[in-house]
Amino acid sequence: MRRTLLRSARIFGVCALLAGLAGIVLLARGGAGEQDAAVPNPARLRIEYRPGGYFPEGFPLHGKVRLLSAPVVEAGQRTRVRIEYTVGDIPVETGMALEIWKHFTSDVEEFQVSDPSQPAYFAAQFSAPGVAARAVSFTNWQQRNTPEVFPYRKCAAVVLEKGRLKEGDQVIFDLGGEQGVRMQHYEENLFNFRVVITRDGKPVGYAGDAAMKVIGGPLRKLKVLAPAVVAVGETFPVEVVPLDEWVSLARDHRGLRLRIVSGEVAGGHFRYEEDLMHYVARDVRADQEGILRIAVEADEGRVRGVSNPIWVQRNPTRRVYYGELHQHTYLHDGRGVFEELYLHARRVGLLDFAAVTPHHMPMSVTGPSFHLGEKRWPSENWPALAKATKMMNGWEGLVTILGYEYSVPTAVGGHHNIYYNGDEAPTTMQLDPTDPMAPIAKMLRTLRFVQVPTLVIPHIGGGPPDWMHPPDMRVERLFEIASVHGVFEESYQKHLQAGLRQGVIAAGDTHTSTMGIAYPGLNFVMANGLAGVYALSKSRRDIWNALHERRTFACSANTRALVYFEVNGEPMGGEISASLTPRARISARFSGEAPILHIDLLKNSRVIYSLHPSRAAGKLLRVIWGDNLYQRRAAVGLRQGELRAERGRLRLRAPLHLDQAFEQVWQEGESIRWKTAAVSNDRDGFLADISEVEGEYLLFRLDDSDTLGLFEIKLPLAELQGRGYLHLRLPPKQNVKHAYMEKMGVPPALFIECDLVNPAGPLDAQFDYEDREPLKPGDYYYVRMEQLDTNKAWASPVWVN
Repeated sequence: MRRTLLRSARIFGVCALLAGLAGIVLLARGGAGEQDAAVPNPARLRIEYRPGGYFPEGFPLHGKVRLLSAPVVEAGQRTRVRIEYTVGDIPVETGMALEIWKHFTSDVEEFQVSDPSQPAYFAAQFSAPGVAARAVSFTNWQQRNTPEVFPYRKCAAVVLEKGRLKEGDQVIFDLGGEQGVRMQHYEENLFNFRVVITRDGKPVGYAGDAAMKVIGGPLRKLKVLAPAVVAVGETFPVEVVPLDEWVSLARDHRGLRLRIVSGEVAGGHFRYEEDLMHYVARDVRADQEGILRIAVEADEGRVRGVSNPIWVQRNPTRRVYYGELHQHTYLHDGRGVFEELYLHARRVGLLDFAAVTPHHMPMSVTGPSFHLGEKRWPSENWPALAKATKMMNGWEGLVTILGYEYSVPTAVGGHHNIYYNGDEAPTTMQLDPTDPMAPIAKMLRTLRFVQVPTLVIPHIGGGPPDWMHPPDMRVERLFEIASVHGVFEESYQKHLQAGLRQGVIAAGDTHTSTMGIAYPGLNFVMANGLAGVYALSKSRRDIWNALHERRTFACSANTRALVYFEVNGEPMGGEISASLTPRARISARFSGEAPILHIDLLKNSRVIYSLHPSRAAGKLLRVIWGDNLYQRRAAVGLRQGELRAERGRLRLRAPLHLDQAFEQVWQEGESIRWKTAAVSNDRDGFLADISEVEGEYLLFRLDDSDTLGLFEIKLPLAELQGRGYLHLRLPPKQNVKHAYMEKMGVPPALFIECDLVNPAGPLDAQFDYEDREPLKPGDYYYVRMEQLDTNKAWASPVWVN
């Protein structure tokens, strides 16, 4: 008898238990976006969680999957997972396999099948007599499996070598063995292992999902947030989120005693707010102009955190707000349902504004990919997204914006996000249903029929954007310069050089459910970026106007730096006239979350002036490295290296910018070694004491043999100590082809940067500069800043007419 099981029916038993443990109510019926009309507060929503690449209604499942072990596990900790599979209407014959998959971003530890006494052991038991099978594990360190199973990746499998599994037979999978397997390092309301029936590595049917809740680990740090701009004498809130070692809400986040320990402010009475799931002091006040950073400690110094920089001004006209406008969902290759993502963005991400942006492909175009030939299960999810976005707008001060990602190949324009200033608007797929994958130029023409204010923002993702299409500058106002994929200033500069007048934002392109504060996972290279805006108020209207006016700046890796920049009195994003003022007088101001190392002023994408506030003669050396290969993923870019002196000892003082738990920097004898994924313009590194170094050089070694090559570079100490820095751009040791980089005219390279630094350098800087060259129409200026920790910020340009 054929068994067709709905995913929601099958997973509900596990999720109901999960809900009992976690205090979450789930619906057995209804879709994401529905809520009980009697419960208007989004914090009390009844949410039906769904995994990425979800099984839609009517999707055939073959058999039954049941989780036998604990439904709640801790991020980054070892646990033994046991899953029962009861065979359904597809028998498993000799030569076929039962495979275990996980989401492609999940950094669950790689399984092994050779030693049951060691961690991460995988095995299976069969109820059917006479069955023999071979256990197989799959590496984490590849971008995608062959054959491809994206948006999942294969973890482990049992291949039948003898016998047959018929309907009703059972298989017990042991994931982890006695010592357990280390779970992923980020929280997730619905983590799933997917059980798949395959032949020759290709799916022939799906058994179902074993679902768990991944909670954060123990308290390790405090994330402290205050408004970036406040007026003298006004009260403002300070919010504190207790975090684990990475970026998840700590499991023991309740019951803390918090107090402000530095920062010239009054007030500071914290209380835990249930809806926000963190602590807020709503009575804080600053009575003097200047720059503040507020330090907060918990339980008499158990942990401590320092806020973002705060500019206290006499009469601020505009305030600064931070947002994340690029978050993927369960509909295709992301995670999380709409309401869940918005709630996390406000509770843990502490965002001022946000947009959940699923790929347009699942929305009445193709649906999730299950790799079952040409079969697709498209669904119309736009109304549910619009409903959730409208409902969440204004909740606890969060501004939400309706949008989605328009994902087409580079050859027809590349990936762009589309946003609407309204609660409802038609998608391009609805306006042009016969051509849902239209080239960008045609899509822009279609958008003219929306009759709702619109923004279109390009980004580097699966299909990097082209700058050659006929533009529509009424909507193409911004560019996403940084995300979890890396940093892409070269592409931004190509857009500027082509005449596109686009300001900058950074965002996530996040594919986990941790919106607003994303752990990059196995595949991506850094935490999400943030968009900063100068707006008149925190309302959708004013946030939108600031985005449209390009009164924006971008911050990489979840940094809340402050940047202000103007030319001849015109703020960033604006335009000036060459006929009115013959020369450019530039002013810029910066406040960072770490010491500021570099500041650059660029004219027409070329540096014309620089400052280095934290560069200092001495014996502390900052060493960072990384390549510029766009779209190179962490899973395939993890490389080992070493720095050692010709003679003497290097002493490691601190790693810099390690994005994932699998990245490491360590002292080994007299040298420093590392294993990191510094790719796609990510930069990793460390601070080292060179006071015991002797000889003429430092030897830098990086083994990237299968891509850029093996690098062994002698760094001359005399030159480094004489100049205070040594920056190298090295060509590949072997031939590297990258079509998009060739299109940009940017050659692949490895970057090594060494600076003698002051670790207690200034957190704030400013400059005034006059460009004595005559202004010409088409000129543009912008600034960028880099902190000691390698995180960066960029201001939108000012253009010359």
